[in-house]
Amino acid sequence: MKNKILKLIFFLLTTIIGCDLYSQELESVIHFDGRYNKSDNAVVTYLKGKKIKDYRLSLFHSITLTQATEDIILFNTTVLNDKKHAVKIEEIYSQNKLRACYMQFDPINENSTLNRFILYKADQENAILIYMEGDTTLEQLIKIFINKN
Repeated sequence: MKNKILKLIFFLLTTIIGCDLYSQELESVIHFDGRYNKSDNAVVTYLKGKKIKDYRLSLFHSITLTQATEDIILFNTTVLNDKKHAVKIEEIYSQNKLRACYMQFDPINENSTLNRFILYKADQENAILIYMEGDTTLEQLIKIFINKN
């Protein structure tokens, strides 16, 4: 119980203070602050450069969680809050619970041409949260990462 309270307090503090990792507007990016880098139940991936240029991306950052129910609740909360800023959204619900959400956001500022994206997929114990920036569209990314056609 104490662990749950500490995680909630940490989450609320980082939400209130904000995280400039990619954008103060998107709450989901607070999860990319390094807290999962050494977690036994998380795999964190960060790609930049030539490896992702073919996908018209400049940044790919993901967190894959296994057996992490409490963290998934936090992921769900921030993803749902980010929906109000999305310019395009595709969602999948099962049994009235969000199972997947794919969102496109405007560029980080008026000087940028790079769109921002959040792809999220979860069940009760496992989740994948992906943040990307690139000169592409949500439809293209869904085709590449989800439909694979």
